[in-house]
Amino acid sequence: MDFERAYRRLVAATELRSPHLAQAVADEFGESLLGAEYVSDEHLDFVCRALLDPVLTKRSGLEELIVGLFVERRKLSGSQLDHIFGYMADGFGLLANEDLAFVIGDFIARVAAPEDALELLLGMTAKATSRQALAGVFLGLDILRKHPAGISLDAIDSADRTADERAAQLETRSNSA
Repeated sequence: MDFERAYRRLVAATELRSPHLAQAVADEFGESLLGAEYVSDEHLDFVCRALLDPVLTKRSGLEELIVGLFVERRKLSGSQLDHIFGYMADGFGLLANEDLAFVIGDFIARVAAPEDALELLLGMTAKATSRQALAGVFLGLDILRKHPAGISLDAIDSADRTADERAAQLETRSNSA
């Protein structure tokens, strides 16, 4: 996969609002992961670069890349997982796309160790700049609540209250703007 060309096509899909082009890039990405023995650093860097692009994070298209990583998560090393979790959390403040926020919250809750997932979701709550982004945090918390390894429900409820408070802050800001 030519990652630079794919990135330019993804940006073009966003600018043109072309879901078909974005899907074609996501399909190419997914196919390259299926054929690989492990997730390459190039695959990971491609997704991380896209997660920090303020234009791409506001439109559809990136969620399919995250789904591709989820499907092939067993091919990710521990350091690669830490890397992608960091980029997801760092770029969370850029999100204004609820679908992408859902996919990120789902990915973190299902792939990270439960305690790490809770910590990441709390960090993302503080960085969220839109209610759409917080939807992903709430989804992640709901998944953790049902996690078989179990986290203290009190800890999850506390994180849920923190997310509710952040949602209220964001609502107040949008009403006063």
